[in-house]
Amino acid sequence: MTQVMNKSDFRFYAGLIIAFLTGFSINLSTSFQNIMVVLMLCSSLFSPHLNTALKRALKNDFIRGALLFYCAFIIGITWSNAPEGNIIGMLMRMSLFLLCPLIYVYFYDQPNAISFFAGFASCVILSIFLALLSSISGLGFFHPATGIHWQYMGINIDLFRGHSYQNYFAAIVSTGLLMMLAEGYIKGRIQRLLAIGMLIIIFIAILFFVTGRTGQILYALMFGFTALFYMKKIRLKALAVLIALIIPITFYFSPNIRDGIDRGAKDIKNYQSGYANTSLGLRLTFYKNSLYLINQSPVYGHGTGSFRFKYEQLNDPVMHSVANPHNDYLWFTVELGVIGLAVFVVFLGLSLKQTLHTAMPYKLMAFLILATYTLSSINNSFFTDNLTGQFFILCLCALLSNREKMS
Repeated sequence: MTQVMNKSDFRFYAGLIIAFLTGFSINLSTSFQNIMVVLMLCSSLFSPHLNTALKRALKNDFIRGALLFYCAFIIGITWSNAPEGNIIGMLMRMSLFLLCPLIYVYFYDQPNAISFFAGFASCVILSIFLALLSSISGLGFFHPATGIHWQYMGINIDLFRGHSYQNYFAAIVSTGLLMMLAEGYIKGRIQRLLAIGMLIIIFIAILFFVTGRTGQILYALMFGFTALFYMKKIRLKALAVLIALIIPITFYFSPNIRDGIDRGAKDIKNYQSGYANTSLGLRLTFYKNSLYLINQSPVYGHGTGSFRFKYEQLNDPVMHSVANPHNDYLWFTVELGVIGLAVFVVFLGLSLKQTLHTAMPYKLMAFLILATYTLSSINNSFFTDNLTGQFFILCLCALLSNREKMS
């Protein structure tokens, strides 16, 4: 029988605080995030139901898939000739895939999961208001690419994320609010009006103020899919008409979207003319060189931590040293070959299987996170990036831990 945490127990409130601050740190600071993740891992060892939760974790398909995928990197060490630091760096980068059973244990108590998402949403909403204030007031203290940056006694301090992540995180919060409204978790006229107002503010912020093409696309996919999921059939035609009206109007009036499309077209044109030092041009260069490296060792790859080492040997004139190809599928295949890529696909399949056996509304959110990560990793490194990679494990564990659908 699972031991229930007593609310008078110090560990109960300490767990809530750590969970809230961990969620808050995701959109605030990488250093703070790393500290809180370590605290969370250590705290899970003091859980009153550690043994029970660990046994449940090892029966969870998402956890099994993550452990299997990490094992591929362990095995990949045996044929890697990359520098030791690169190998260790890759293992550390993916470490939460190995430690996810402990994260599962931590979120086995549903209050911890709720506190985590409350902290995450609080920081994302705060950053949205700061970004809007910075833009509307003309003060410019919130930079689109880096967030808020200043120096104190020679130390660089960066707070909040730039457009690369802010749009996507805001999309998650917006989708979560829509789910809570649809599921009836937000009750009371004032509370519902505030939630709807927040949805409108996030819509305006993502499409008109905060740049970032990937985040805008993922926002449209997540929010649109969720609206369709909860929409009664009789209202589908009305929704289709509404979307048909909103999309062209938004594209016409949003300078961010128009600029993004124009920059993309110019980047491709410049790349075709031989100039690759642009956002899309660099990505296309990385992809071309990654495919060349894959062709050198297609089955097993070059081994764990080998991407940067092998890329530097190409002496590419556009960019000599590259940490990642901005495509997780290419990255995994360069290091672990098609076998490693197949293991990753198995991990995704197991994650989807576990998601489908999870109760609502956790199932829908987990599915959307999994789907958007799978899509975004075609031209980004969402699974391997320290920020988004950690968030993926934390978020999926919080959504899937002890949330199996009742039969």
